[in-house]
Amino acid sequence: IEYNNVKKYKYIIVEYSKFYNTCENILNTMDNYNVGSKRKILDSIKIQYNKILGDLLLSSNKSRIETIRDNADKIIEKVENILRNRIEQQVNENLTQEEIDIGLLIIICYAFSECKILDKPKRRERC
Repeated sequence: IEYNNVKKYKYIIVEYSKFYNTCENILNTMDNYNVGSKRKILDSIKIQYNKILGDLLLSSNKSRIETIRDNADKIIEKVENILRNRIEQQVNENLTQEEIDIGLLIIICYAFSECKILDKPKRRERC
């Protein structure tokens, strides 16, 4: 969190990181029934992150990490909005907006912890 200079999402990540193991178990269970689904989900999030970062780098003369640190919360927010749009286009009518909001934050925090959003700190296992 500090390495990437996350501010707005700092407390959300701290709060929802408690669901890391639950998210990991759910993704692993999904992967057992549909091999490769966990990797596809995380790769898709990483691709969206890389596209957003690439756009920022095109319009910046700063280094990669400086650009990330200057835009960390905006990057997370853009990834969140992309995922929200995908969910809302395919959502089951039985899901409430609150369930979508919470589920989305859980997967965002999981992806952040797996270093699929923002950069991995040097010499540390988790982002």
